[in-house]
Amino acid sequence: VLEKVRVGETGELQTLTITNVGEKPMLIDVLSLVGGDVEEFLIEEEGCGTRLLEPQASCEVRVRFTPLGLGVRHTTAELHAQMPESPARLEVRGEGLAPILTVDPASAVFGSQDVGSDSEPLDLVVGNRGTAPLKISRVTLTGVAEQDFRLTGNECSKSTLTPGQTCGLRLVFVPRAAGERQAEVVLSSDALEPETNA
Repeated sequence: VLEKVRVGETGELQTLTITNVGEKPMLIDVLSLVGGDVEEFLIEEEGCGTRLLEPQASCEVRVRFTPLGLGVRHTTAELHAQMPESPARLEVRGEGLAPILTVDPASAVFGSQDVGSDSEPLDLVVGNRGTAPLKISRVTLTGVAEQDFRLTGNECSKSTLTPGQTCGLRLVFVPRAAGERQAEVVLSSDALEPETNA
């Protein structure tokens, strides 16, 4: 089972069952997780370590997954026991999910504009190209010349974008003084990294 968990969160306990299919008791020396993204998997309940497993008997190990990155993450459960071809190996996998916020265009550039007059509006498309819902709590203007820009359209504040979904922002430039004016549109969200737009 490929458990899907949001990056930074912890998933449910997953059970690995080990069965002695042989005809003799099997002494288990150690079962451990090795290699790959091993720091993202944790054995929480070890029901198989250093014990004698009778024929046809089973024991269980419970593993918890906390992804630190996007995509499929994996490690290997390695069982050292008195059996042919020891150690036995089993891949343990999970998938890290996260929202990824995008803004198109990445930079909003207005042309020359008379002081005190409104520019033509510029539309920004905010999207989620990640694998988990994106929650945008608010959209704000900040920076030295934040008073020279206005958000005249905002579909994004207090919204949740599913993967692939977009919302729109409309920005107008109203310069209060001559010269280059600059501000940032800041989107407060639960995306992996906050993105700003100038």
